[in-house]
Amino acid sequence: MTINERMALKIRLEQLEDAEIRVIQEFQKEREYIFKRLRELDEKEGQQAETASGKPEYVSFNTLASVPPETSGGEVLTKERCGNRGRQEEASRAR
Repeated sequence: MTINERMALKIRLEQLEDAEIRVIQEFQKEREYIFKRLRELDEKEGQQAETASGKPEYVSFNTLASVPPETSGGEVLTKERCGNRGRQEEASRAR
């Protein structure tokens, strides 16, 4: 049995899918670590502020999960759109 191009492409797609899953998992682990560390820092800053002023001070931050990727003012931005926007801003500054 010989491996033809179709079979080779199907195998490669499966390999890519496995690699994508691993990369996504790594990003999720890193994101979890970052949020955990931010919570620790918030608690630490809150404790320091409480001891300094005698009243608790609450520090919060927005989670990345609550903001859709590449959005601005409710408008979804594509890479092409972002690039054009930067050029438009440069042109208006030059005027």
